[in-house]
Amino acid sequence: MIKKLRDLLHDLLNENDEFPQEDEKRLAIYGILYEAARSDYNVAPEEEAKIKEVMLRYFSLNEDDYTRIQKEAEQLHLNSPGMFKITREVRNHLDRDERLNLLDELWEIAFADGVIDPQETSILRRLADLLGLEHGEFIASKLRVAKKHQTPD
Repeated sequence: MIKKLRDLLHDLLNENDEFPQEDEKRLAIYGILYEAARSDYNVAPEEEAKIKEVMLRYFSLNEDDYTRIQKEAEQLHLNSPGMFKITREVRNHLDRDERLNLLDELWEIAFADGVIDPQETSILRRLADLLGLEHGEFIASKLRVAKKHQTPD
């Protein structure tokens, strides 16, 4: 298993500009979503459920494929120097609207447990930068998602 993960990480981080295989793409995107959820050092059940919802919706995964990707991706430590290269791959192969949509999904995960921790905001800001998004887009995304989560007084 460790060899498989090393090989996967090597393939994701290699210097060529080829887009990773579909499974590697799924792992990279799951990793970004998971990084957002774990940024406050606590992955709440609501955040796990939101990640699963996003992955099933975007990739039409069955439960077994999702579980496999989840286990593999969570074993990769995304604060490594490789985070830049992983997000670069995602950035280079998603258009701006897709990257903005991904940022919205990251905010959905952050809002899933009802609390926005400062570490979550910090990680999402870093991920937005790595995805090539402007600060104004970061703020607009946060406000857009926050509005959806507001409850009427």
